[in-house]
Amino acid sequence: MSKIGVNIGDAVTTFQDLSFNFSFPTKKAGSFTLFGFGGLSKQTTDAKRDTSLWDNEFMRKNSLFYANTSAVGLTHTMPLNDKAYIKTVLLASGVGNGYKEETLSTDFNPYETYREKFGINKYTLELYTYL
Repeated sequence: MSKIGVNIGDAVTTFQDLSFNFSFPTKKAGSFTLFGFGGLSKQTTDAKRDTSLWDNEFMRKNSLFYANTSAVGLTHTMPLNDKAYIKTVLLASGVGNGYKEETLSTDFNPYETYREKFGINKYTLELYTYL
């Protein structure tokens, strides 16, 4: 919103998203699908580089918060007959969140005052039979 002139506060928020789904049918080996998505988001604030504006501690801090997620997978569907098939799914997914904060000294040199980071990666293999 800030890029089109709407003031939503001192923080700048950015997002990026991607998704895809590709299908690859074959004559004898069934069909394959490659799919995935990803999302990146962050919010930043910049310290005021004027000590006369430091009426509270927040005014002298740089901060970065991020939240990212992604998944990519492959499916294989193999018909057994007209009414039954086997489907295999392989998936890799992950999330990551974090926050970093720096405080400006009176000579405007930043020093890190806080950092946290959290992430999970997961790998899944599943097999389904539809009869």
